[in-house]
Amino acid sequence: MSLRIAQDSDYRGENSWAWSVWIEGDELDQVDHVAWHLHPTFPEPIRWRSDRSDAFRLEARGWGEFEIKATLYDEAGQPTVLTHWIELGGAERSAPSKGRVFISASLRDTAVVDRLRSELQYEGVQAEDSQSALAGEDWETGIETSISRAQVVMPVVKGEISPIVEEEIDMAVAADKPILPILVGETDVPESLARFQVVQVADDDDVGDAVAAAHQYLA
Repeated sequence: MSLRIAQDSDYRGENSWAWSVWIEGDELDQVDHVAWHLHPTFPEPIRWRSDRSDAFRLEARGWGEFEIKATLYDEAGQPTVLTHWIELGGAERSAPSKGRVFISASLRDTAVVDRLRSELQYEGVQAEDSQSALAGEDWETGIETSISRAQVVMPVVKGEISPIVEEEIDMAVAADKPILPILVGETDVPESLARFQVVQVADDDDVGDAVAAAHQYLA
């Protein structure tokens, strides 16, 4: 199949980019409509487009890179899935990266993960999380890939630790990655994290100490 996802991006200031994606390829006339699957932190993370004249173009705005998925449907309703990593370019991103972290967390902790990732990226640190595992791969392969690229893994625990976070911690240990747990609120230290130095933050927005602690592991 010749179809692929194309994109562009334009820096708008204050660590924000306007970007757009569309479908290109010789078989475009066989596509009836497209479901775009954005990162789950976006409002309306699934967005439908049915206008072939603009190549099913989707426009959005954000501050972070992630993998977007497009499900293309033909007139018979048969799906084809494409994936693409949203890249935000321009002079404002030309400075060398200050390192990469992987944030391990459950979906219920989206607010603190978003704030932590935003603060890290603002300081030039590339931050991936459990929900940005590479689409098109199975979950385990995507997480292992993200962990392998990270210089430190930051499990976020608010209340009880989730089984997914426990599993990702095991992956990080197996990959010999430093682990910096972030405990939110009055969360007690889980038994699985007792051997690590933890950072306690007061609430979802109080991530300054966590960001500062991460820098000791970053280039």
